[in-house]
Amino acid sequence: MRALHRIGSIVCLLLLSLLVVSCHDNDDPEPDPAAEYMSVTIISATNGLGDMTYNDDIMKEFMSFAWDHEYEDVESHVVAPTTKEQGAAAFRYWLAAATKPAKPKRLLVLASSEYEAMLDTAHINLAEGNEILLLESRRDDMPEGVTCLDVNLYGVSYMVGRTLMTQERKRVVAVLACPGDKKLQEGLDGLRDGIADGSPDEGTLDVKYLADDASGFAMADSARVMANSFRKARDYDWVYPQCGGSALGFYSELLGLPSPIGMDVDCSELGRNIPFSAYRKVGQVLHDVLTRWANGETLPRNISYGLADGYTGICNNSNKYKDWFSIASQFTDEAINKEKAYVNEKH
Repeated sequence: MRALHRIGSIVCLLLLSLLVVSCHDNDDPEPDPAAEYMSVTIISATNGLGDMTYNDDIMKEFMSFAWDHEYEDVESHVVAPTTKEQGAAAFRYWLAAATKPAKPKRLLVLASSEYEAMLDTAHINLAEGNEILLLESRRDDMPEGVTCLDVNLYGVSYMVGRTLMTQERKRVVAVLACPGDKKLQEGLDGLRDGIADGSPDEGTLDVKYLADDASGFAMADSARVMANSFRKARDYDWVYPQCGGSALGFYSELLGLPSPIGMDVDCSELGRNIPFSAYRKVGQVLHDVLTRWANGETLPRNISYGLADGYTGICNNSNKYKDWFSIASQFTDEAINKEKAYVNEKH
């Protein structure tokens, strides 16, 4: 069953006593930087898998890469932490072997912006052949061997704001997983600017948070409670849920006013009341970058894509008859220019 070993192991619940499940036949518990195959390990967002959107899309494309390279000397490993401490422990486990040269090479994928702070305090000094890929960050000041990969949220969020302001109903609430997350702030800035440019006199935007930390990305039950309060109060017409898997609570509970916008992928199958989705092809980008890495390409310090590159956009809900895509498309050029200006300003 060599193929199963080469694909690696999916760990749904990471136990403290089992930080990384290896795909070596001998089940050697010690990290081996001199393994026979190239090695790529992904640590997903805390409690991220099962969100049916962002994290599941990343994992689908990661496993697609693993299958694509089943016979090309690439071992793939998955860690799915249920707590921040488990994610940090898995990171330390991988890093313990990174002080020695790796032949063939090793890559660690940190699949959430929540790991950025962890990198900042880790005193990283990667030996030759060891590399780290951090998702959802545009930083270019990380230590040597660390690549930041970003798919911008501002441009598509701006398009959402402009699109909603073409409607008679213009009261919007953005629900964020938690305060202080740079990626969520980026989306909020785009949405706010789109609303301001589209209807400065009538458009309104409120902001609410599900939690004080990253646990807000996995609180679908709390989102359901909030959704019911929105429905009863009838204070809003649209919900922009920047809260990962928690958004499932809005998709399932909101039947009528307000209407939730689908996030990260095409959410047509997650709720009939979703008018359209704002997608980001983060999984596809990850698959492409991993393929480049496996083919011997040296990854740059920073990889960034946005609306102009075709990796973000708006798609209609297949269960709806209204062509929201056509409405949004008229704002594409403006959104691209706004996004470029926003990125330049932030850097």
